[in-house]
Amino acid sequence: MKDDEYNFSDDVSIDYSNLPASELNQSTRYWKYAKLHANAIAKRERLKVDIDILKSELDLKIRSNPSDFGFDGSLREASITAAIMTHDDYKEKIKEYYDLNDDVHTFAAAVDSMKQRGYSLSNVNDTLRHGIYSVPRTMIEQAEASKKAKDNMEQEHIQHLNRSTKEE
Repeated sequence: MKDDEYNFSDDVSIDYSNLPASELNQSTRYWKYAKLHANAIAKRERLKVDIDILKSELDLKIRSNPSDFGFDGSLREASITAAIMTHDDYKEKIKEYYDLNDDVHTFAAAVDSMKQRGYSLSNVNDTLRHGIYSVPRTMIEQAEASKKAKDNMEQEHIQHLNRSTKEE
């Protein structure tokens, strides 16, 4: 998994200028990482089975044709195990397993971060509700400017309607 292949930095951030949107998308963002985490665990579990099957197949091949694996005498369990563990196919599967395991842990951390994001949103909303947390002045000014612009548009529309009805 690439560092920010899933836009985690954006997903975990909170847009304090638009708290309602941040709250509304919380469950979707949480679900995204919970699903990725569950999928990574499932892939890792399937890979464990594949590794066990590969080990069994290699064990059988080694016992059936020891000379193909460099054995010229009697086989010992430790020698068979060593031959399996040094086989290229086995090493490739193990590397794949470790990569998947990293993904599992990364997505687990992402899920925890999304939970923390939810707690933070809840705390910010609680402090706003109780008047403890202040909204930055620029946000207040923006909201007032938006309201004033909306009111002006409404007044212009009303005037336009009044002129239209007088002309008829």
